[in-house]
Amino acid sequence: MNLLDSKCLTGDVIELIFEDQNDANLNWKIGEEVELFFEIDSYYVKQGTKDFFAEVKFKSTPLAMAVSGSKARKVCAVSCYKNSRVLAIRYVDLIDSYDENIEFKIEPIFIEAIKKQIQSISDLESARTWFYDEFVFAKDNKGGIFIEFPDNAKDSFFLIGKDYKVLVDKVRKNWHLSSIRQFDGCTDKLYAYYGSHSLELHGIQEQLNSSNYNYQLEQHLQDNASYFKLWQKYSDLHWEQHSRLAKAVGFLEYEAVYGASDTEIRFKFKVGDKALKSFVERYKNELEVLGETFSLSDIELQIAQELPSWLASTENFAKGGPRAVFLSRVKIEGDFLVANLNQRPKSKGFIFISLNGMKKQHERKKVAFDLLKDAANPMPQLKYILEGVNPPELKVKKVRAITPTLKRKLGGKQLTTKQERAVKVALNTPDVALIIGPPGTGKTKVISAIQHRIAEEGNKYNLSLKHQVLLTSYQHDAVDNVVVKSGVFGLPAIKVGGKKDEANQQQSNSIDAWTSKVIHELKPNVESEIRNNDEFKLVDEISSLIFQIKNSSNAQFNYQNLNELHLKLKKLALDYGIKVSAKIERNVEQLIEQFSSSSSYALTTIQKQELVTATRALRTELISYDDDGALRLIKLISLLNELKGGDYDLEKLESMTNVGVDVDFEFLKETQNRLLDALQDKFVLPKQRWLKPEQSKNLSELIGQLEANLVNSPRLGQIYYRKKYLDSLVFEKKQVQDSLKEYSAVLGATCQQAAGEAMVGLKSVEHSKNIHFDSVIVDEAARANPLDLMIPMSMARKRVVLVGDHRQLPHMLEPRVEKELQDNNELEIIDHELLQQSLFERLYHSLSKYEKEGATEHKRIVMLDTQFRMHPKLGSFVSEEFYEIFGLPPIKSGFTKSEFESEFPLDVPGYEDKLAAWINVEPAKGKMSSKNGSKYRDCEAEVIADEAYKILTARPDLSVGIITFYAAQRDHIIEKMVDRKVMEHSATGLNVVSEFKMTKPNSGGNPEERFRVGSVDAFQGKEFDVVLLSTVRNWNEPDEITQESVNAQLGFLRIPNRINVAMSRQKRLLIVVGDTSLASSNLDQLMPKSSRTSENEKILVGFPKFFNELCKQEKGIVL
Repeated sequence: MNLLDSKCLTGDVIELIFEDQNDANLNWKIGEEVELFFEIDSYYVKQGTKDFFAEVKFKSTPLAMAVSGSKARKVCAVSCYKNSRVLAIRYVDLIDSYDENIEFKIEPIFIEAIKKQIQSISDLESARTWFYDEFVFAKDNKGGIFIEFPDNAKDSFFLIGKDYKVLVDKVRKNWHLSSIRQFDGCTDKLYAYYGSHSLELHGIQEQLNSSNYNYQLEQHLQDNASYFKLWQKYSDLHWEQHSRLAKAVGFLEYEAVYGASDTEIRFKFKVGDKALKSFVERYKNELEVLGETFSLSDIELQIAQELPSWLASTENFAKGGPRAVFLSRVKIEGDFLVANLNQRPKSKGFIFISLNGMKKQHERKKVAFDLLKDAANPMPQLKYILEGVNPPELKVKKVRAITPTLKRKLGGKQLTTKQERAVKVALNTPDVALIIGPPGTGKTKVISAIQHRIAEEGNKYNLSLKHQVLLTSYQHDAVDNVVVKSGVFGLPAIKVGGKKDEANQQQSNSIDAWTSKVIHELKPNVESEIRNNDEFKLVDEISSLIFQIKNSSNAQFNYQNLNELHLKLKKLALDYGIKVSAKIERNVEQLIEQFSSSSSYALTTIQKQELVTATRALRTELISYDDDGALRLIKLISLLNELKGGDYDLEKLESMTNVGVDVDFEFLKETQNRLLDALQDKFVLPKQRWLKPEQSKNLSELIGQLEANLVNSPRLGQIYYRKKYLDSLVFEKKQVQDSLKEYSAVLGATCQQAAGEAMVGLKSVEHSKNIHFDSVIVDEAARANPLDLMIPMSMARKRVVLVGDHRQLPHMLEPRVEKELQDNNELEIIDHELLQQSLFERLYHSLSKYEKEGATEHKRIVMLDTQFRMHPKLGSFVSEEFYEIFGLPPIKSGFTKSEFESEFPLDVPGYEDKLAAWINVEPAKGKMSSKNGSKYRDCEAEVIADEAYKILTARPDLSVGIITFYAAQRDHIIEKMVDRKVMEHSATGLNVVSEFKMTKPNSGGNPEERFRVGSVDAFQGKEFDVVLLSTVRNWNEPDEITQESVNAQLGFLRIPNRINVAMSRQKRLLIVVGDTSLASSNLDQLMPKSSRTSENEKILVGFPKFFNELCKQEKGIVL
């Protein structure tokens, strides 16, 4: 700071008169501080350390009192000019001054705050430059600052600058810049501090570097297993198993390829029966060692002309080489391996297990894992959070959850109290926020609100919103579900990447869905406005005519359109005063004249072919002409005589056919070339090209002039821009797609593809480790494997919002990895528990602990507590059985009695006035069987198929879902639905037939998925009017209740999370199909204490309570 710029200086300039005029010749520095003091009845001035020292006198009582009065105080004076007799100063009246070095701390939140007031600030370095320029002035070889102490303030003061004053608070032992305001020049009790003052960042990394946090982490890891070490083991072994398996199984060499289908890209590779059997046997043996069963459909095979290095030698897997070609829908037929692929294969080559996809996944996980483990990601505190250590916290600017703009976006549908709190927690978290979303509690609505508020806050301060929010989940379906309902400021979220070979299509689908929606909403209004504005309608018709003229190749058609254009231009000028320039009018008239004479020159395809043949056959040299040249010339002349005009000399051509007339071969050659050149254009002759570039340009200028007239009209201009926008959506899809990808704030991708090549390209970075987002929102976070979840978490700069439910399906583990870790004695009991626990649940427990202990100032966890999916009685059942029993809050209904009676009419055919049903399929009707290690019960499948078919055929407006816990049972049910022509086999696999794909709402609602069959995993996030649940299992009371005896009988039914998902997908009616032995009240008891794995572990959850408290009551039925 230049002291002369300080508003603390007195307004008057005081002239110090030198007692010795020679002192005026000293090198006094203007604009720098001078020191005044009083000694033995004299005043002296001093500057710097070079003995610039002089006795002076002055006329200023206040200054004299400040320097030498009975209440002597210090002054800070600055020289402002000098001459041969005086040194002029201005000064600041101080209470006192001290020599002391002060280190100031600045937090990221403060940098963000001053960014909004001072445009030049973007980071710490620019903030530091601003700080020194604003607050620090030169004092000898030190820096000076002005400080003002508020009354009764012990641990705070104001730092006074040129234009700003900053409140500085003492936090622990450090002075932190706290808040900033404009400085008006008014001060009281001002002090000066001289010393080496500095400004240092007090961010997360700086706090983590302190010995305190390092000690905490070391102590924690001495007492607890390292989360990163555990998952490092898992990740390394996962990759090792795949590469080991692929190497052990080896390869197949094929010697010939044959087409295997007329409708698909499907081929038969001749490899030999012996080689095929050996390949499959090796694969089976390797899987058996790992405790898994063989399935041909699970193998991912690759084809190549050369073996990869890791198979051809002992070298490791290496990148590079041609693009991988994969086989799908693989079958074995004798000597042949039959498969689909996306291109025709070479006649010879190799087939082997592909490691490409697994290698990419492994590398993406490793990059993110290492960033988090080394605290090298933008939020280094995540390392501590994942290890289970309470991290340091940054101050965050408090942001409101609800704004008027968000209320308008919600369209009158208010957020519930917990939904609003969830938005607030997500916006204000210093690092991670967890939103627990039980079934039907409106997670997607909350995610949408969070996106909107993030964008709204950024827009408020003109911050770039481009690609700043990542919306992700572990599976494509989950991403698709949330992406389609996302987006901010009218722009959709963009899906990046997709299933194999479908990435571009996925991206197009999300954009096309948005485009279609906007067109559907906008088009009727725009068309109505145009119909009601005759002048705009006329301009629109003129635009259409010009488009046709510019793109037509029919001369007669152009002539008619040009005449119509001329008439409409006259009408527009006479009736509405909208005119084009005289030059444009002349251009149109000239075109009419041109096409009036050229309209007869349009050729049919046959005429053109005859003319081309005759022209090429023309003899243009003496030797060849003597043979049949005259006949060929006559033929060409006869064709040309049928046409009028042209720039060839027909008379001269005819004269050369007369006997005795010399033939001009150069003229014939020139005529031939000109005709052939002209005939390259479609249906035209010389001088009759339809629109030359200049003429086309003139017509475009005509449109430009008309549009300028519209734009200048307030009324017509609005219609014009809406029409222009609509036309772009309809006719310029590629440009719309590119623009949306370029500017959309929200990008969607799976956890894996958040680090994929498509995202690297879209973010314009060199490597996935450089991909960053301000905010990362993960849906279905409890289902993501921690290694996958770490990928998007490592990309977040400001916040990670995890939305999920640890009481629903857990994350996916590779059983063979876990088994080998156990076999190698590399897993302690606590490690095994950590592997089983999702990262979402781990964070829920650790963050809850910090909140309960008061170790954090921030709330990070919210559970949504109001469901809008199902009938309140079904909702209460789910709440009590799957949440309250585990110590979580109750889930209430979001509907009033009249609303739910309207929303959930109990009118399913055969189940009128019922919301719960159990169809008893006794053991006598059929036993449970096994297929490829999976369970099925055919008699149950038959009953379920019958019930589903009855409901589907009776009520096209109802959606029906069939859930089972076993893949084999799912397959049995599917085949029975194929028999009933509800599903069908096709080239792409099994599909629901078109009649049963979407519901047919009775009263203008939106069609929804009408029918689905699947295992529990396929249903999380889904909802159907009616759900049929196949149990497969039954119960026989064992001699002793132990974990082993219960698990042997109930299998998957022992997992509460899976039962929760299975019994919470219905809106109106849940039908359980199976043996009622599963409803035994004995099963509703807690496990014996000695066998219990958790405090509230029941023998079987869900089914006994559902049977006894719902099915056997008024709104239930047992069949």
